Amino acid sequence: MYVSGLPLDITDAEFSELMAKYGIVTKDPGGAGLKLKLYRDEQGEVKGDGRCCYLMPESVQLCLQLLDGAEYR
Repeated sequence: MYVSGLPLDITDAEFSELMAKYGIVTKDPGGAGLKLKLYRDEQGEVKGDGRCCYLMPESVQLCLQLLDGAEYR
């Protein structure tokens, strides 16, 4: 799931909490964390978009229905 229009001051923890509302986020097989990513510029600042991998395809549909066009903060 690709998400854009995020606040530029969103944290990794906030993004994780937001995306977990719509389903179970897949664990990263190469690490201990989840398959979530906030895109950052060369200085490490959040660019306002991110990526989330859900375990179930139904979570993607739920996220699309509820998050598409919604305001965050």
